[in-house]
Amino acid sequence: YEVKDNTDKISQFSDAITLDRSLPTGTIEVNDDDPYSTSRDVTLTLTGADETSGLDQMRFSQDGGVSWTPWEDFSATKDLTLQGADGPKTVRMELKDKAGNTESFQDPITLDLATPTGSVLLNNGDEFVTSRDITITLTQSDQGSGIKEVRYQVEGGVWTNWEAASSEKSLTLADQDGLQTVLYEVKDNTDKISQFSDAI
Repeated sequence: YEVKDNTDKISQFSDAITLDRSLPTGTIEVNDDDPYSTSRDVTLTLTGADETSGLDQMRFSQDGGVSWTPWEDFSATKDLTLQGADGPKTVRMELKDKAGNTESFQDPITLDLATPTGSVLLNNGDEFVTSRDITITLTQSDQGSGIKEVRYQVEGGVWTNWEAASSEKSLTLADQDGLQTVLYEVKDNTDKISQFSDAI
Protein backbone atom coordinates (compact mmCIF):
# COMPACT_ATOMS: atom_id res chain seq x y z
CA TYR A 1 0.00 0.00 0.00
CA GLU A 2 1.62 3.29 -1.10
CA VAL A 3 0.61 6.83 -0.22
CA LYS A 4 1.77 9.89 -2.24
CA ASP A 5 1.47 13.46 -1.09
CA ASN A 6 1.20 16.54 -3.31
CA THR A 7 4.98 16.91 -3.50
CA ASP A 8 5.17 13.35 -4.84
CA LYS A 9 6.76 11.94 -1.74
CA ILE A 10 5.71 8.29 -1.33
CA SER A 11 5.39 6.11 1.74
CA GLN A 12 4.75 2.35 1.62
CA PHE A 13 2.89 0.18 4.13
CA SER A 14 2.12 -3.54 4.16
CA ASP A 15 0.25 -6.25 6.00
CA ALA A 16 -0.03 -10.00 5.52
CA ILE A 17 -2.58 -12.73 6.21
CA THR A 18 -2.34 -16.50 6.00
CA LEU A 19 -4.84 -18.42 3.90
CA ASP A 20 -5.69 -21.67 5.69
CA ARG A 21 -8.07 -24.02 3.90
CA SER A 22 -6.55 -27.24 5.28
CA LEU A 23 -8.14 -29.18 8.13
CA PRO A 24 -6.31 -30.32 11.27
CA THR A 25 -5.08 -33.90 11.35
CA GLY A 26 -5.00 -36.17 14.37
CA THR A 27 -5.66 -39.53 16.02
CA ILE A 28 -7.35 -40.73 19.21
CA GLU A 29 -6.87 -43.99 21.12
CA VAL A 30 -8.94 -44.90 24.18
CA ASN A 31 -6.93 -46.89 26.77
CA ASP A 32 -4.20 -47.71 24.23
CA ASP A 33 -6.86 -49.03 21.83
CA ASP A 34 -8.08 -51.77 24.21
CA PRO A 35 -11.40 -53.25 23.04
CA TYR A 36 -12.90 -53.22 26.57
CA SER A 37 -12.74 -51.13 29.73
CA THR A 38 -13.76 -52.42 33.16
CA SER A 39 -13.68 -48.88 34.57
CA ARG A 40 -15.52 -45.71 33.59
CA ASP A 41 -12.25 -43.79 33.89
CA VAL A 42 -10.18 -44.04 30.71
CA THR A 43 -7.12 -42.31 29.29
CA LEU A 44 -7.08 -40.90 25.77
CA THR A 45 -3.82 -40.85 23.81
CA LEU A 46 -3.97 -38.07 21.23
CA THR A 47 -2.06 -36.65 18.29
CA GLY A 48 -2.83 -33.45 16.43
CA ALA A 49 -1.25 -31.19 13.85
CA ASP A 50 -2.09 -28.37 11.46
CA GLU A 51 0.36 -27.48 8.71
CA THR A 52 -0.76 -23.91 8.07
CA SER A 53 -2.14 -21.86 10.95
CA GLY A 54 -1.25 -24.32 13.68
CA LEU A 55 -3.29 -26.38 16.10
CA ASP A 56 -5.37 -24.48 18.64
CA GLN A 57 -7.85 -26.44 20.79
CA MET A 58 -9.66 -29.73 21.30
CA ARG A 59 -12.97 -30.97 22.71
CA PHE A 60 -14.73 -34.32 23.17
CA SER A 61 -18.13 -35.94 22.72
CA GLN A 62 -19.61 -39.29 23.73
CA ASP A 63 -23.03 -38.91 22.08
CA GLY A 64 -22.16 -38.59 18.43
CA GLY A 65 -21.46 -34.87 18.58
CA VAL A 66 -24.73 -33.77 20.17
CA SER A 67 -22.95 -32.41 23.24
CA TRP A 68 -19.29 -31.54 23.74
CA THR A 69 -16.88 -30.80 26.55
CA PRO A 70 -15.62 -27.18 26.63
CA TRP A 71 -12.81 -26.26 24.24
CA GLU A 72 -9.38 -26.65 25.84
CA ASP A 73 -5.75 -26.42 24.81
CA PHE A 74 -4.46 -29.46 22.94
CA SER A 75 -2.64 -32.09 25.00
CA ALA A 76 -1.17 -35.48 24.12
CA THR A 77 -3.26 -37.22 26.83
CA LYS A 78 -6.67 -36.65 28.37
CA ASP A 79 -8.51 -38.36 31.24
CA LEU A 80 -12.18 -38.99 30.51
CA THR A 81 -15.09 -40.68 32.29
CA LEU A 82 -17.28 -42.91 30.12
CA GLN A 83 -21.01 -42.28 30.40
CA GLY A 84 -24.06 -44.53 30.33
CA ALA A 85 -24.67 -48.25 30.77
CA ASP A 86 -22.40 -51.14 29.81
CA GLY A 87 -21.94 -51.61 26.10
CA PRO A 88 -20.18 -50.11 23.07
CA LYS A 89 -19.05 -46.49 23.33
CA THR A 90 -17.50 -44.11 20.83
CA VAL A 91 -15.32 -41.23 22.00
CA ARG A 92 -15.06 -38.42 19.46
CA MET A 93 -12.38 -35.72 19.48
CA GLU A 94 -12.73 -32.48 17.55
CA LEU A 95 -9.62 -30.44 16.76
CA LYS A 96 -9.66 -26.76 15.84
CA ASP A 97 -6.82 -24.84 14.20
CA LYS A 98 -6.05 -21.16 14.72
CA ALA A 99 -8.03 -20.26 11.60
CA GLY A 100 -11.14 -21.94 13.00
CA ASN A 101 -11.07 -25.04 10.77
CA THR A 102 -12.27 -28.17 12.60
CA GLU A 103 -12.02 -31.90 12.04
CA SER A 104 -13.17 -34.82 14.20
CA PHE A 105 -11.66 -38.22 14.96
CA GLN A 106 -13.06 -41.14 16.97
CA ASP A 107 -12.22 -44.43 18.65
CA PRO A 108 -14.58 -47.13 19.99
CA ILE A 109 -14.40 -49.00 23.28
CA THR A 110 -16.84 -51.25 25.15
CA LEU A 111 -17.62 -50.48 28.79
CA ASP A 112 -18.00 -53.59 30.94
CA LEU A 113 -18.60 -52.96 34.64
CA ALA A 114 -21.05 -55.74 35.53
CA THR A 115 -20.33 -59.44 35.94
CA PRO A 116 -22.13 -61.92 33.67
CA THR A 117 -25.62 -63.11 34.56
CA GLY A 118 -26.95 -66.63 34.09
CA SER A 119 -28.82 -69.61 35.48
CA VAL A 120 -28.61 -73.39 35.61
CA LEU A 121 -31.55 -75.81 35.92
CA LEU A 122 -31.06 -79.58 36.37
CA ASN A 123 -33.41 -81.93 34.50
CA ASN A 124 -36.09 -79.30 34.07
CA GLY A 125 -36.29 -78.75 37.83
CA ASP A 126 -36.83 -82.40 38.84
CA GLU A 127 -36.30 -83.07 42.54
CA PHE A 128 -35.14 -86.68 42.01
CA VAL A 129 -33.48 -88.59 39.20
CA THR A 130 -32.85 -92.34 38.77
CA SER A 131 -29.99 -92.05 36.27
CA ARG A 132 -26.61 -90.39 36.60
CA ASP A 133 -27.00 -88.88 33.13
CA ILE A 134 -28.85 -85.58 33.29
CA THR A 135 -29.54 -82.59 31.05
CA ILE A 136 -28.99 -79.08 32.33
CA THR A 137 -30.69 -75.99 30.93
CA LEU A 138 -28.54 -72.86 30.87
CA THR A 139 -28.77 -69.13 30.36
CA GLN A 140 -25.94 -66.61 30.17
CA SER A 141 -25.73 -62.95 29.31
CA ASP A 142 -23.29 -60.06 29.50
CA GLN A 143 -24.33 -56.60 28.34
CA GLY A 144 -20.77 -55.31 28.19
CA SER A 145 -18.06 -57.39 26.56
CA GLY A 146 -20.21 -60.48 25.92
CA ILE A 147 -19.86 -64.10 27.01
CA LYS A 148 -16.48 -65.72 26.40
CA GLU A 149 -16.84 -69.26 27.78
CA VAL A 150 -18.36 -71.44 30.50
CA ARG A 151 -17.48 -74.49 32.64
CA TYR A 152 -19.08 -76.95 35.06
CA GLN A 153 -18.40 -78.85 38.28
CA VAL A 154 -20.40 -81.81 39.63
CA GLU A 155 -20.57 -82.32 43.43
CA GLY A 156 -17.13 -80.93 44.32
CA GLY A 157 -15.34 -82.77 41.52
CA VAL A 158 -12.92 -81.48 38.92
CA TRP A 159 -14.03 -78.52 36.85
CA THR A 160 -14.57 -79.19 33.15
CA ASN A 161 -12.45 -77.30 30.66
CA TRP A 162 -13.70 -73.89 29.60
CA GLU A 163 -15.93 -74.22 26.53
CA ALA A 164 -18.29 -72.22 24.35
CA ALA A 165 -21.59 -71.25 25.96
CA SER A 166 -24.76 -73.15 25.07
CA SER A 167 -28.38 -73.32 26.19
CA GLU A 168 -28.23 -77.03 27.08
CA LYS A 169 -25.59 -79.46 28.29
CA SER A 170 -25.44 -83.17 29.14
CA LEU A 171 -23.64 -84.04 32.39
CA THR A 172 -23.02 -87.18 34.45
CA LEU A 173 -23.61 -87.04 38.20
CA ALA A 174 -21.11 -88.45 40.67
CA ASP A 175 -21.39 -92.18 41.36
CA GLN A 176 -23.14 -91.77 44.71
CA ASP A 177 -26.74 -91.55 45.84
CA GLY A 178 -27.99 -88.43 47.56
CA LEU A 179 -28.25 -84.72 46.88
CA GLN A 180 -25.73 -83.46 44.34
CA THR A 181 -24.89 -79.88 43.38
CA VAL A 182 -23.79 -78.70 39.96
CA LEU A 183 -21.82 -75.45 39.75
CA TYR A 184 -21.87 -73.40 36.56
CA GLU A 185 -19.38 -70.60 35.91
CA VAL A 186 -19.74 -67.96 33.20
CA LYS A 187 -16.79 -65.82 32.04
CA ASP A 188 -17.07 -62.66 29.96
CA ASN A 189 -14.49 -61.24 27.55
CA THR A 190 -12.84 -59.19 30.29
CA ASP A 191 -12.41 -62.44 32.31
CA LYS A 192 -14.96 -61.53 35.00
CA ILE A 193 -16.59 -64.72 36.31
CA SER A 194 -20.02 -65.37 37.85
CA GLN A 195 -21.04 -68.65 39.46
CA PHE A 196 -24.48 -70.26 39.58
CA SER A 197 -25.68 -73.56 41.04
CA ASP A 198 -28.56 -76.02 41.22
CA ALA A 199 -29.01 -79.30 43.08
CA ILE A 200 -30.83 -82.57 42.44
